[in-house]
Amino acid sequence: MLGLVLGPILEQNFMVSMIKSDWNLGLFFVRPISAILGVITVIVWLFPFYATFLERTKKSSPTGQ
Repeated sequence: MLGLVLGPILEQNFMVSMIKSDWNLGLFFVRPISAILGVITVIVWLFPFYATFLERTKKSSPTGQ
């Protein structure tokens, strides 16, 4: 429900900020707190892929451990 309510508002505000910044995504990471939150977000998004990769490499190791 929260996504349905806030999704259009977030999208509209994101587009306004992109237009104001001339489509420069780097401006979102100028301040330290926004850079930290951006890095945390990327880590959270990539963690399932990394965990799957580790699991597959563990299964395919010759020792089987």
